[in-house]
Amino acid sequence: MVFRPWTALSAILQFAALSHANAATLVEDFSNPYQCDFSATTGLWNSYARQAQAAVFGGNAANTPGAPADPTRTVSFGDGSDGAVNTASGYTFDTTKPGGYQFTSLTISGGTINITGNQPLKIRVLGAVSIAAGIDVSGGAGGTGTATAAAGAGGIPKAGGGFGGAGGTINTAGSPSLDLSSTTDTAGGAPGGPAAAGAPSGNVIFLGDFDAVPGSFAGGGSGGGGGTTTTSGGGGGAGGGYFKISALGPINLTGAISARGGNGGGNNVSAPCSGVGAAGNGGLIWLQSLVSITTTVDPDTDNGTDPTSTCGGGAAPAPAQDGDKRADLPGGVAPPNWLVPNAGFSHDLANTVPGAYVVKSKAYDLRTLNASFTAAPTVTQNLAGGTISIQYEGSKDGTTYTAPTTDILTLSNLNIRYLKITMNITAASGTTPTISKIEIPYTELGVPELEFGLGFGCGSLAWVGGPGGPSGLGRSNQNKASQNAFYEFLVLITLMAVTYRVHRHSIRAEHISARPIP
Repeated sequence: MVFRPWTALSAILQFAALSHANAATLVEDFSNPYQCDFSATTGLWNSYARQAQAAVFGGNAANTPGAPADPTRTVSFGDGSDGAVNTASGYTFDTTKPGGYQFTSLTISGGTINITGNQPLKIRVLGAVSIAAGIDVSGGAGGTGTATAAAGAGGIPKAGGGFGGAGGTINTAGSPSLDLSSTTDTAGGAPGGPAAAGAPSGNVIFLGDFDAVPGSFAGGGSGGGGGTTTTSGGGGGAGGGYFKISALGPINLTGAISARGGNGGGNNVSAPCSGVGAAGNGGLIWLQSLVSITTTVDPDTDNGTDPTSTCGGGAAPAPAQDGDKRADLPGGVAPPNWLVPNAGFSHDLANTVPGAYVVKSKAYDLRTLNASFTAAPTVTQNLAGGTISIQYEGSKDGTTYTAPTTDILTLSNLNIRYLKITMNITAASGTTPTISKIEIPYTELGVPELEFGLGFGCGSLAWVGGPGGPSGLGRSNQNKASQNAFYEFLVLITLMAVTYRVHRHSIRAEHISARPIP
């Protein structure tokens, strides 16, 4: 008999898998956000609270506290793709980063926070936020006019503020303030002796709706006009910037937080008097948490300060406008002290829009050749007046999956190795149903069909289960030589199966410990 070792070894491994079923349990407790398929999820995989739930909404069309949530204003907490940050050495945020920042947790316990770029800074976190360093997105101040043709520069903004206009050169009008796309916002002051002051921008974010009003911004002040012969005007202050932090966990900010408008630039003491630059409007500070918000220092979103003419120039600019500070929390959670009437704004994040939501997992690798699901999954849930339906999809290669089914038992004995879970959540009111744990027991069946050749001229050994299985091997109608060969081979199978069993047990133990079991 010709013995082909690799063919036999393959068969032996399958035989061992078939002969020794191992019980295991897949446990999903929603603590691992990376298991969520965010591209197919319309609800919320809340890894901080460890539950699947309906989406969270903030704001409403009238911006009225306590009014029903706006179904078009879903609050996003990101996908955690930027990982966890824990540093005592500060951090640099680039506001031009596509999609903003998406952390699993964020801790900055020291150092300096630098903010570059002039787009609103958006930070989304799937866990807790703790920042000890100051956060400053204030607009830059306008430059002071001079007794030469060198006018005061306009204030430079960051994180989404408007640009201040430069002062006018000799006998020239001040430059206008500009919006984010460098389009004229507010015209500058006229030249003269004395020249006119710049003017504040009419653009300001009302109640912090920069998500609902794309392209809106806190405007900068325009520049003051130049004098008739020898003096140039002051530059306008830039508008305050915006930053928004949305976190599933608590937000704790112990450093100073500022989004002030930039101060307007003064004029020169020499006659003929040039115009002063106007101050910039205040920006926006917006915090959202499903747990709590704590700030050691009250956020500052005041407008910039207008300068006083030092040489009896034209009228002072009209005052710029203050910005907004906002904190969104679930109802019943105490807001920060600075959220008082006319000084801040809040929305109740506990409101859920009634409707259907989907929370879907990525594939779980069961490390099986042929899984058998031995009992219905155990689901820990709270319906809260709504409904929950869970579907399962199986695959043997991780590419092609079965049709979704609510009966996982029907996926047994289909060579399943990979599994996906889809949770369909229907909220009937403003309270969301939740799922906090899914436990799925299963065992390894092995490959249902096993065939291998023993060698040329000796026929083949085939096992397709049932009566043709092991009990049908080596019967009395086989000749003595065939029986001896089979018994020798059976001993080899036994030895190698034992060796494989020991190795396989170590693999199984490693797999179980790697699962998201609490």
